[in-house]
Amino acid sequence: MPVHVEWYDPENMIVLSTFVGDITRAEVEEALVTYQSLLDNAERKIHFISDMRSAGKMGGFPVAELKLLPRLIRHPKMGYNVVISDHVVVHFILKTLTHLFGLRYATFGDVEEGARFLREVVRIHGL
Repeated sequence: MPVHVEWYDPENMIVLSTFVGDITRAEVEEALVTYQSLLDNAERKIHFISDMRSAGKMGGFPVAELKLLPRLIRHPKMGYNVVISDHVVVHFILKTLTHLFGLRYATFGDVEEGARFLREVVRIHGL
């Protein structure tokens, strides 16, 4: 599966998604359904790390076609999003989502650096 979703930490506070190879729209939608389930069953905010370093092509579909995405971004249990990527297109999409939906995200060079940021956000803001 080109999008592997798992808990990053034993406290089930951070979800790590690793994108590998070319990713289709169906695979992205499957990951979003998994996110929805995690958020719906959460007792507190959940933060997400998306490691895009090994991702290939993203299928060439408009982000607007992902009907579940706006609901997830506005979900009351949605915390911060960390993206590990140097892809220009990924950063463009994130800026668009921030503008449209108020997505809270940061970018980092590796997963552990992003996880440290999220732990600090939780420590300071209690999210």
